[in-house]
Amino acid sequence: MIIVICRIPITSRKTDWIKGPYYFDAILITDMKSISEVNPAFAGALGYLTEEMKGRSILDFAPKFQEDGILSSDRRDEVLKEIYGGRRINVLWKRASPVMRMGYSLMSMQVM
Repeated sequence: MIIVICRIPITSRKTDWIKGPYYFDAILITDMKSISEVNPAFAGALGYLTEEMKGRSILDFAPKFQEDGILSSDRRDEVLKEIYGGRRINVLWKRASPVMRMGYSLMSMQVM
């Protein structure tokens, strides 16, 4: 299993009174073929509920091509090669979200 962790900054107006940078830890567990676990912070960052993401492929939440023009499936395979080689890596992943009018944004993730 592969664990994907993102730190999502809290930027809600309801939390403006809180000092410091504070983050939600967004966590996804996958074998890179299907998602077995995802917490509400990760699902919410993509505009989905946890139940909508479980059992689906991570590629269901990405456009066909990543920001640098590489196929999302090829980028996934590169990440798998690094992870199975025993490395922890940081990945900038282009994500698709149903709540974003422009369609895509970038998400920085640590994969281990």
